[in-house]
Amino acid sequence: GLEIHSNTFGWLGYPAIRIYGGGSWGPLTDVVIRNNIFVDSGIDIETDDPGTIDSDYNLYFRTDDEQTTSAQPWRNEGVHSRVDTDPLFSDYRRHEAWDFRLLPTSPAIDGGDPSLASMVTLPDGFYDLDGRSRPSGEGYDLGAYEAQ
Repeated sequence: GLEIHSNTFGWLGYPAIRIYGGGSWGPLTDVVIRNNIFVDSGIDIETDDPGTIDSDYNLYFRTDDEQTTSAQPWRNEGVHSRVDTDPLFSDYRRHEAWDFRLLPTSPAIDGGDPSLASMVTLPDGFYDLDGRSRPSGEGYDLGAYEAQ
């Protein structure tokens, strides 16, 4: 069981999440990837037996059209994920500014999985990076920050 949720991944130069399995390792089981934002980054899952990998309610955006592989969703991404959607951060400029707080018009606000608490193990007192309680508003926000 692997749970990856409520993160913001900025440009890393390679996929933010890399998972390898299958073959002699056996199938991947109970992998949940939800409510994340990937900017100039993405997911790389290499397995000959994907088992139970549940990836949905994520947002992917490329700021540089020349990047072809590092901002890609996983090939079996769920139907609620958004691809090529600007998350509208307060101030993100690759290599210059890394403020991943969401602007009031961000499509990531309330865009998370409404059943997140039943999909993953949330800690008592689920907070964002600024210490704000989650969710706030109508639903969970995608990424590491919850808009207030």
